[in-house]
Formats: sequence, structure tokens, C-alpha cells
Amino acid sequence: MVRKLFFKISNVTKKVMEDIKNVKIQGAESIAFKGSEAFYSELKKQLNNIKGKSRLSYKEYSFLFDSLKQKFLSLRKTEPHLENNILFLKDSFERKEVKKIIFDLEEKFKILKEHKKTVYEKIAFFSEKELKKFNVFYTHCHSSMVVKAILSSNPKVVYNTETRPLFQGRKTALELSDKVLVKHFVDSYFSSIIPKVDVVVLGTDEITEDFRIINKVGTKSIVLIAEKYNVPVYFVTDSFKLKLNSKNKSEEELLEFRSPEEVWNVNKKNLKVFNPAFEIVDGNKKNIKIICEEGVFSVKKFVSIAKKKILENKN
Repeated sequence: MVRKLFFKISNVTKKVMEDIKNVKIQGAESIAFKGSEAFYSELKKQLNNIKGKSRLSYKEYSFLFDSLKQKFLSLRKTEPHLENNILFLKDSFERKEVKKIIFDLEEKFKILKEHKKTVYEKIAFFSEKELKKFNVFYTHCHSSMVVKAILSSNPKVVYNTETRPLFQGRKTALELSDKVLVKHFVDSYFSSIIPKVDVVVLGTDEITEDFRIINKVGTKSIVLIAEKYNVPVYFVTDSFKLKLNSKNKSEEELLEFRSPEEVWNVNKKNLKVFNPAFEIVDGNKKNIKIICEEGVFSVKKFVSIAKKKILENKN
């Protein structure tokens, strides 16, 4: 029976999964790499624990892989980077020795770790070239890629907002303020900040194949205000954040609503509290560009490049 191949998930892996689900691990990059690292370690444990089988068919391996994958992808709704990392780790074969499956898995994970290392270096390189002409920056929420991109550009000052209800913007402010002057504000003040800045630099949680950008709630208003005042907006992203098969998906299918208790723990008739985690931005706006490990592009061009890269890695 194929199902007998699947064992209880280890407590170490459970802890990482709980931290992703409860937003203790923050930022799409951290979720993607810590999540895929936990997935890799758990899959390797599962393979090592298989008793009485020296070889696996692809059907058996797929059941083991896909069962574990679904558990990880159910943790957060908008995490294509994690999904693409996991899919990259999957092997394809007719029948293979378990030891060989483990060896191939280890080799693929080495490539994934190297990608993590080089992607930051490449994004910093392209960010420095593209953003060095600006002095006054604005950013929102937290992304380790954005922090690196901004610092590589040597700005004079960075404005940022706190990002309620979990205040991820405070993490950004603390990290940036080690190297540059940061002016930190409540979220509702951003319409007064943006006309004062030279450029807006934001992270990215997901980009769809029909050129929509999904990012932290507040992003849509930020982009609209920046457009009004002719302020350029750059979204910093790894190409693995493209969501495949995402054309014409509805907002309900794409967006995550988190627990209302994060906003306000209240129980009163006729009072409903909503906690949207993300918003959708039209990536076709003229003031928007993407900075990724391949260069600086329009959203349309990025989708073409990223899709090709992801499909090549899956094969």
C-alpha cells in the first residue's frame, strides 16, 4: 500500500509549520526558504524511515511528496514562492532506489540554497544600478529583499509605515536604521508621505500570469497615490514568486483573510471585523517596474521571463 509510506511528521517540522501559519516567520522570502528547508528535511526523514522497500515507483514517491506538499501549502494562501521551491525539489522517474532519490533530493536542495544566496546578490546589483539616482525612499511592510535593495542604493532617508495589525514595518525600520535615517509613521499617514519621496520600493508576495501584483494590504492605495504624484514604484521580487495557472482567478481565490482577533478581539452583535492580509494591484500601470534577479522589467516582461525560468526548473 502506498499510504503506508507516510509517517508522522516530526515535532521540529511541526514547529516550523506552526510558525509559518501564525506569522511568527514573516516575509515571503523567509517563509519560502525556511518552509522549503523544513519540507526538504522532513521528506528526507520520511524516505530514510521507509522499511522493507529498496525501490519506489513514481506513484509511491508522488503520494509521499504530494501529501507532504499539501500540508505545507495549506499553511498560507498567498505563498507561490514556497510552492515553486517545493515543486523544484520534486524528481521524475519510473522506478528508483530510495538511496538515489535521497541523493537527487540533496543535490536539488543544494541548487535551491545557491539560488537563495545568489538571488539576493543579483537583486542588490540591479537595485543599486536602478535606484542610486533617488535620495528619498518610501517602503511598507517587511521584506528582506527590499531592505537589501534599499541599502544597496545608499539613500539619504527612508520613510516607512508600521503595517498594522502585526507591525511588520517596525522590523523594516529597525533593520534599515542600522545604516540609514528612517522616519517611521502610522499607516494612515502614507498619503501625506508619498508626495515627499523620490521613489516607492515594495516587496512582492505574488505576481499572477495576467499581470496582477499581490502584496500587503495598503499597497493598492500606495500605488494609486504614487501614480497621482508621478512617483515611480518598484516591486522587488524573486522570479519564483510568479504564480502559475493564475489567470482570471478571483480575489476570493487569490487573497488571504486572517483572524479578526489580530485586529480587534471583540464579540458584539452587528459588529464584524475583517482582516485582509493582501491586496491586488494592476501591474499594467506605467509607474510600476519589477526588480528581480534577472534585471529590471515591466510586469508583462517579468511574467514572460519568470514563467520560462520556473518551467525549465520543473523539467
